[in-house]
Amino acid sequence: MLNSGLITFWSDCQVDEALIGKHMYSINLKPVYTCPARDVSPEIHLPDGWKLSWHQLETLKALRDPNIDVVFNTAMTGDGKSLAAYLDVMQGDCYAIALYPTNALARDQAAQVQEYIKYFQPSNQARVNRFSGPELEIYAEQEGLRKGSAIASRAGQSEVLITNPDIFHYLHRGAYLTRKDNPDKLWNQIDTDFELFIFDEFHVFAAPQVVSVINTMLLMQATNQGKKFLFLSATPSSSLLQRLHQAGFRCRTVNPLDERKYQFPATPAEADALMAQDWRQIAHSIDLTFVPIDPTSQASEAWLADHREHILSQFLDHPGSKGAIILNSIAAVKRLTPIFKALFAEHGLTVRENTGLSGHQEKAESLAADLVIGTSTIDVGVDLKSTSSF
Repeated sequence: MLNSGLITFWSDCQVDEALIGKHMYSINLKPVYTCPARDVSPEIHLPDGWKLSWHQLETLKALRDPNIDVVFNTAMTGDGKSLAAYLDVMQGDCYAIALYPTNALARDQAAQVQEYIKYFQPSNQARVNRFSGPELEIYAEQEGLRKGSAIASRAGQSEVLITNPDIFHYLHRGAYLTRKDNPDKLWNQIDTDFELFIFDEFHVFAAPQVVSVINTMLLMQATNQGKKFLFLSATPSSSLLQRLHQAGFRCRTVNPLDERKYQFPATPAEADALMAQDWRQIAHSIDLTFVPIDPTSQASEAWLADHREHILSQFLDHPGSKGAIILNSIAAVKRLTPIFKALFAEHGLTVRENTGLSGHQEKAESLAADLVIGTSTIDVGVDLKSTSSF
């Protein structure tokens, strides 16, 4: 990850001093193991060979507790927060609306939910539908419907509806209705049909979105009691939780770190002991190195261009690796991509870009590349399955 004066390099492999220079600061992050769930009720249906983590079972219990309105799950990235969110749906007992801050993350999670359905085979044969602003326009035009009717139609055909916080806000404002419609014509039916409302990566919500979410939840609490709200984030902000408490919501936070449900073994023997107790590894040991560079506008770009051969060597020395370079400037991405693309192509490796100017197809294809070069638009929703990363 790059900013104006610092390069952060993380890898499972040995850091090459020639790559990053002599003046650097390195730390080692220990591996992370998550605690398994104990005493899972036989009423909870799981596919053969599947086991729940502690936080997943606790999240399900909290969502089923009539004395809790709001659940916060702060499990680490890679520990299965998505399964925790949809576990009740996969039991065939619950309909859910899930709100994601980016279209990339919404697409990724829609595919993930389809995978869950394939394995869990819920009794309600859950149907998953997703729409963003452009998709809503297209669907409404194709079906000859107004936007409000298009939303109602899509929601009525879904056990899982995936969209974004803005559409959720506008439909509760009555933005998709005509003057002749009752103010609650659209949102009241949707709020009645769905029991669970999921807000993923809520730490990226801006202040207006936070206000909108709280106002909408208060409206739902007054008109459709008994609804459940689940907030997911590995890096949560306490401000939303505090305001929900102030608004009178009964909240429960599922935090594996505070409950000592994460362990960080320092030796292989400690790791083996955890695995013998069914603890699951969710992160390998990581060597994290910070490289100082000049705090000028194009210093990161120049450093990358100068060290492209060394960066390539990491991929050649460790086959199967994938990497991401994240810059502050779209222009820098545009200048660096052809340089790396030509160099990597000589060795059968692919390089793609991912910025706010990239089209839908280009963004999707970038995730399959060996090296993706982009801006912070890929921070949320990108899943790099790799053995080492830049």
